[in-house]
Amino acid sequence: GESLLYSHMELTKRETRINQVELLRDQIRKVRSTFNVEVRQLVKDKGAEIDKVDEKNVRLQEIIEELKVQEDLIKPAHAPCEHEGWQLIVDDSEIKVEKYLSAAERAQAEKAKAEEEARRKANEGDDQILRALSDMMGGTLEVKKDAEMGVNLEKPDFYDAEDLTDEQQKQCREYDRRLQVYEEELEKQRKALETEAKKIRGEIQAILDAFDSKLSSLAEEKLSVDAEIYQYELQVTLLLDSLVKEEDLALHIGRLQKRTDAAHLDLQSATASVASFREELDAFREVYETILNEDKAYDKALRREFADEAGLNFDTLSKLWRKRTYPAA
Repeated sequence: GESLLYSHMELTKRETRINQVELLRDQIRKVRSTFNVEVRQLVKDKGAEIDKVDEKNVRLQEIIEELKVQEDLIKPAHAPCEHEGWQLIVDDSEIKVEKYLSAAERAQAEKAKAEEEARRKANEGDDQILRALSDMMGGTLEVKKDAEMGVNLEKPDFYDAEDLTDEQQKQCREYDRRLQVYEEELEKQRKALETEAKKIRGEIQAILDAFDSKLSSLAEEKLSVDAEIYQYELQVTLLLDSLVKEEDLALHIGRLQKRTDAAHLDLQSATASVASFREELDAFREVYETILNEDKAYDKALRREFADEAGLNFDTLSKLWRKRTYPAA
């Protein structure tokens, strides 16, 4: 549950963040499962509403046929995606190759075809009987209503004649009266049927509006559910990103540590080399200072020995003395 989720202040350790990711994914599954239950229930409710509309359409179709009017009925139906497991259902139209039938399957198909043909012929016979019965009863609203009201609307043979007796005129007036009464009654019944049809249409529309209201509410809830899921998915993404960055940082630190260790070894080697060079330099400096001191002593001695005798040639002798070579050590 959501109570198992860690607070943001507790997400400092790697293991805690990994656990948080799995808890968030489980929360996402629960939110989706809860919403899917509501969707399945709405699909069941839609089936019930469709049955109600179909039931009312039966009566509405009867009224339309009696009134002899043209009207397209509202016939809601389930969408293919609303059926459970519709993704796994393969329609025959999707198969482009001829289906292979074994001998037993072919025999069964031929038997079913023969039964269907026999049933069709039987239905044709029933249709002929029904048509004959309809012809006998007239098959029109006026004739049926005439029989129901018990009105004799047979027009007198002499109705259109010019010279009528008093009795014939009386029968004609009676026919006109009965015809007027019949037409008034027929109009009343027609209006009653139209009123009933209007009421049925209103009831059907009320059923559709009520279901549309449920669907609209579920659509709004879907937005809230998506927002909640996106929030959880964002947290999962940020946590996984932090884990990846932490791994990259650890690898980078490891590479830097190796470079640091190598630099320390190079520094130690360079330090040892510098120390050895300093020792050699100090030894060379001692030898150099010794030779320099000896050279100065020899130069002073040379001046003392030859300063008076050489005269002007002393500078030349002094230069030759400095250019002298030393024997190899």
